[in-house]
Amino acid sequence: MLIYRFAPTAIGAVLAATLMAGCSGVGEGSRPETLKILQLAPGEALSRDLLEAPTEPAEAFTCVRTALSLFVTFSGGDIGNFTNRARWSSSNEAVVRVSNRDETVPGSDGDLVFDFGSLTPVAPGTATITAEYVGKTASIPVTVEGLDTSTITIEPASAVMAPRSVQDFRVSALIDGVVTDISNVVTFAFAEPDEEVAIVSGTGRVRAVAAGTAPLTLEGRLNAPCEVTPSAPVQVATLQALDLDYEEGFDSGELLSGTTQLLRATGQFGDLDGDGQADTQDLSSQSVLTSSDTGVLSPGGLLSDFNLVIAITSGEVPSLVGDATVTVNFGRVIDPDDDGPVEGDPGVESNALPFTVFNTQLQSLRITPEEVQTLAPLDSTRFRAIGTYTFDGVEREQDVTRHVAWQSSDTELVQIVTGVVRSAGMAQAPTQDGEGSVTISASFVLGVADVDAQGVANPNRPVDDPDDLRDSVELIVVAAGAQTNP
Repeated sequence: MLIYRFAPTAIGAVLAATLMAGCSGVGEGSRPETLKILQLAPGEALSRDLLEAPTEPAEAFTCVRTALSLFVTFSGGDIGNFTNRARWSSSNEAVVRVSNRDETVPGSDGDLVFDFGSLTPVAPGTATITAEYVGKTASIPVTVEGLDTSTITIEPASAVMAPRSVQDFRVSALIDGVVTDISNVVTFAFAEPDEEVAIVSGTGRVRAVAAGTAPLTLEGRLNAPCEVTPSAPVQVATLQALDLDYEEGFDSGELLSGTTQLLRATGQFGDLDGDGQADTQDLSSQSVLTSSDTGVLSPGGLLSDFNLVIAITSGEVPSLVGDATVTVNFGRVIDPDDDGPVEGDPGVESNALPFTVFNTQLQSLRITPEEVQTLAPLDSTRFRAIGTYTFDGVEREQDVTRHVAWQSSDTELVQIVTGVVRSAGMAQAPTQDGEGSVTISASFVLGVADVDAQGVANPNRPVDDPDDLRDSVELIVVAAGAQTNP
């Protein structure tokens, strides 16, 4: 177990974490003095404040497993996580059970058990969980609330997959009014497995093997008693075509030097289920990109898995760098000897997308939408940055959302994603009780590329340079239940 030592002059700062080798205390003469049970949120760090504060009741929901941890403070001042050394018990197992590594994981045929301190919510109600270690005990009240099982969903709700492709599934539920990912307490499995068609990991990644004759049913089996099991049909079918398109927000391949596009590759299967709609699969991150002229447009290097292309900077300013076309291929099998594609297995090739790269500079920048936006707590909204430039006397616009530095004037009220990522410009109110006004701003650094030739963020890119192009809009976070944007 881990032993934590906190700085006496900086409460909560961990100075060291060492592994305890023995079973009795820490150091000669050190003995356990106090025990404390905590329900730590995912990613929450242990601190002296948490240990010294009054014990907060634990909260659990039916269908969703959670866990408790036991921390022991020793006479020498060390603090250890002794969750796995304690003996756990529940005052009411009809409400909640607690594991001593004696609770079997559903569907594991007894091969897997839940760890010490893991809670199995059974029914709404209250109970007290107690941990005993070397004659000392600590307790924590637990309240189990009923979960509306109609809100438990699996995403995507269905999938059509090409052989050799992968698809990640997740399960979510509405907990305390917030849609929460609960995939970490779910075991994914096919109702009737067929490993010749598809394989699924327990964490929800499906690997398509070969086309099947009928869909397989993927189940997200919750690791706590629950009356529902969300499921999704998964059909593995032969890929008929691969459509390549510009990034959302772009209607052409005209690019400024140093900027990028994240291309969209969509697999086409035809209408498999006869509903009049074409069945498709997003293969953007699973296809291999090729440029007809890497001196004009280069694959994204370290970011190539996302079908990112980078417009090359060369020549005088202003100048035309050149033209190039881009294609992607899915399914091509490469000879291990690097002699090229395996004969008879060329994969599926996409259409060719044309691009033109201009080496010039932006003249202005604006954020859309321009009008004042309202946002409810925990909700999100998307902003875009549009740049304007002129070449050969023609004024042009380009979406530069992923190439500006986004900032919020109050990050406790609103946080916004920045960087060369698909979610750039996405603003979210991170807490339930936020209310007020913030300024969302975007700035574009003139003459400094966001990424290098490998698609890596430029560490020398200045922030708040007086020569930046910038724009800002107002965003208002309103009280829960108030009217927001339609």
